[in-house]
Amino acid sequence: MENPFEIINERLQGIEKMLTELTNKSYPVYEKETTSDEIFKIEQVAKYLFLSVPTIYGYISKGLIPHYKVGKRLYFKKTEILDWIYKNKRLTNEEIQQQVESYLVKKRRK
Repeated sequence: MENPFEIINERLQGIEKMLTELTNKSYPVYEKETTSDEIFKIEQVAKYLFLSVPTIYGYISKGLIPHYKVGKRLYFKKTEILDWIYKNKRLTNEEIQQQVESYLVKKRRK
């Protein structure tokens, strides 16, 4: 019969090994925790949004994405990029229906 302490020790070592592998794995967007005032370069924004750099340049030329230009360099504020994403939310059918009903109720009062 095996010693229960040896079994627990083996399991703990396995868990430690898995945790070490997970923490050493690099994920494209979640490599590190970012602060809200973090400034991105164009490559970082493209990676963060899962878009290509030429797509970001297209958004810039059309004036679609908030950015800063200092000399020839482009910079992006993380909070502004997140606000830009949230601003472009598409409503669900249920949300549209609720807006219609709300509008109709207000219109009937007048």
